[in-house]
Amino acid sequence: MNINEFINIIDDEIVSFAELKEDQVFSKIEKKELLDYIKKPINIGKEEALIYKDKSIEDLCYEFGIKINFINKSQDKDLIAIRADYCDYDKNINIYTDSIYKMASSFKSLNFNNINSDDIIKIHLAHEFFHFLEYNKIGLVNEKLPKVININFLGIKKYSTVLKTREIGAHIFCKNMMNLKFHPKCIDYIYLISSKQLKIEEILKYFNDLKYEYEYYKREDV
Repeated sequence: MNINEFINIIDDEIVSFAELKEDQVFSKIEKKELLDYIKKPINIGKEEALIYKDKSIEDLCYEFGIKINFINKSQDKDLIAIRADYCDYDKNINIYTDSIYKMASSFKSLNFNNINSDDIIKIHLAHEFFHFLEYNKIGLVNEKLPKVININFLGIKKYSTVLKTREIGAHIFCKNMMNLKFHPKCIDYIYLISSKQLKIEEILKYFNDLKYEYEYYKREDV
């Protein structure tokens, strides 16, 4: 299987499920409520994308007074480098070009020519623009869903929101606003393959296992 075939079989809900599982409080989510933490962020992302679909992301940033900073350094975290972030205090989106260009270059080894470095930058701008919308228009996605009991000790309960729901919404917003044919999170997986950190067979097995697990949550008798 080549990379183009791989991205075509990855379902949005399964990728969102994978993202949700990365949250520190995933194990605290009630099984019967889990689908809500996937489907509601997806719906929010889709609804917002419809509003901005016909505009370029650069024009939107200019229109809303968002400054774009191109920074020639990496912000590494675990296996995936941070390629962009948003600061609402001064309405800045930081794009870390070293990581972007490294990713684009690595894609060539797999003959994955669907996107270039400019496309990757736009994907990250759209993603961070969604976070701008969270702070300034729609509210934080994680606050729109029930909090989970993170700590329950001697009758004392501590509640937490599920932060990864924000990323689920941002990725779906990005995909739909930009009319991408693949889930934007896929470029992270493709990079892991192209940089030889993982094999495509390993990621395929991971997603097959996820699909099986997700079907369990979708059953009515959970």
